Amino acid sequence: MKKSLLLAASLLLSFISHITQAQSLFNSFEPGSYIPAGNPTQRVEGSLKLRGCTELLVKTGNGKTKKLGLDDVQSFRLGSQQFIKAGGFPVDKGLDGDTIDQAFVEQVDSGQVVLMRLHYIVAGPAMVGATGVPTGGNRSYELYLLRKAGETTITPLPASSLTGSGKKFREALLPYLAGRSDLTKLVTDKLITIENLPKLIHALNSGATDGPVSSPTTTN
Repeated sequence: MKKSLLLAASLLLSFISHITQAQSLFNSFEPGSYIPAGNPTQRVEGSLKLRGCTELLVKTGNGKTKKLGLDDVQSFRLGSQQFIKAGGFPVDKGLDGDTIDQAFVEQVDSGQVVLMRLHYIVAGPAMVGATGVPTGGNRSYELYLLRKAGETTITPLPASSLTGSGKKFREALLPYLAGRSDLTKLVTDKLITIENLPKLIHALNSGATDGPVSSPTTTN
């Protein structure tokens, strides 16, 4: 019982950390750079901020802010995070199963498998705070995505917000681990959540045999 409570607390803190990170991408400008879609050899420096998953705000040296869309940007770097464009995948949470035609996504790891993360905002009803002042009801979400190198099909990894994993999460992840029985076992033993998923994919891409640091067994 104590172990289960510790696991739940750990996963909740991890979930809050992910949400905080996602919100920071939308709330403040960070040093970064972008590569224009029409000039792949040019890199433009500036302060960047995401607006949703389809628009990039760039503040240049003169203090002016310009809006760039998917047609304007090939890729960009926001702090230590690298972003590319991807599309053609469904998003269930918050968007009612809508298919994302194209969006800016964070490239978390690459190799034989590309691990990406979609950061997006869903508008919600306005709420009244403790002071009586209305506040926006927007919520930030994250969704991990997988794609095999050289292919275009993208697989979303839907994870429970309570456990960070789940049956659908494992079923979507397992086909990408073919040939790595050690990593497959970590998934089937329910040791992989969104918390250590990046380490799992990095172990796959790097050929590491020790695998990621395992989380306690979940019951989901």
